[in-house]
Amino acid sequence: MIKIANIITLVLALTFFLGCEDPCENISCLNDGICISGDCDCLLGFEGSTCETDSRDKFLGFYLYASGTCTNFAASLELIANSENNTGMIIISPSSTSDTIQTPVSLESENSFITNGGLLTGVFADNTITLSGFGCDDIYFKQ
Repeated sequence: MIKIANIITLVLALTFFLGCEDPCENISCLNDGICISGDCDCLLGFEGSTCETDSRDKFLGFYLYASGTCTNFAASLELIANSENNTGMIIISPSSTSDTIQTPVSLESENSFITNGGLLTGVFADNTITLSGFGCDDIYFKQ
């Protein structure tokens, strides 16, 4: 009688385990994303249903200075991608001098960044970049 109960338990367990499908079986997450319960959990800097989109791409380009709480120290700003994940380069062209400022940036959260050395921090939102540094905020709108 004990043997029959063990066999029934074994058959039920096999039926349960063989009948369950892995929700991640046919999911391929790109850019080192990880499938969890059928959905891709993307690394910082990537988005989309399979982590296929580099989230920096929507922020790359030229920006024009619009307003700020400080003296207009820059007429334009360009954000370009770096070859490394989640990094970029900000090139600021000051209006008062011909010297440009180039500083690497690393994304710290989904839409914010910090520059090399922490001199400037910033936030991307709705085609604008708000740079904070030296006790002031400067806003640039995407061209």
